[in-house]
Amino acid sequence: KGNGDVESDHQRHVHIDESPRSSKCRKGRNRNGRDPRNAYCRQTSQKMTFFFLSLLGIVSIFLLVLFFPLRKKSTVPAHQHIYLNAVELVSNFTKVARENKGSTAYFKQVKPFLPTNAASLFNSLTQDFEHALYQSATDESRDSRSQKERAMKDTLVALKKDLKQTKAK
Repeated sequence: KGNGDVESDHQRHVHIDESPRSSKCRKGRNRNGRDPRNAYCRQTSQKMTFFFLSLLGIVSIFLLVLFFPLRKKSTVPAHQHIYLNAVELVSNFTKVARENKGSTAYFKQVKPFLPTNAASLFNSLTQDFEHALYQSATDESRDSRSQKERAMKDTLVALKKDLKQTKAK
């Protein structure tokens, strides 16, 4: 083989290196001693790393939102919540479940099982609850409603204390 054959081999090699199929980011060094992993290769790997980290972050946020939902504000009015807590206390003390009874009917049913002071407190809570439930919202100002809710909370605390003392005896 002559020099012409060597040149054609070299030309073919250069042609192969420049073909679109060949990798632009090869490992190792080429004939010149230069590292073929140039700035293009580094940019591409950085872009891919950033893309996959972004994708991982988006999926993580989606899973957090899915499995840890924000707490929703209770839609139960405060006076009803207080009354239901009182019913639970009385029910646990008397072992008489409310079931589907109205508030007054339930009070009349559990009154014989409650101590006098606790019965009076529960009666007060029942009346306040019925007043708050059936009184039209336009008749009361926001301040008077919050005052009644505060009074109901105080009565609930007193009922809880009285039932606890009676149970301890």
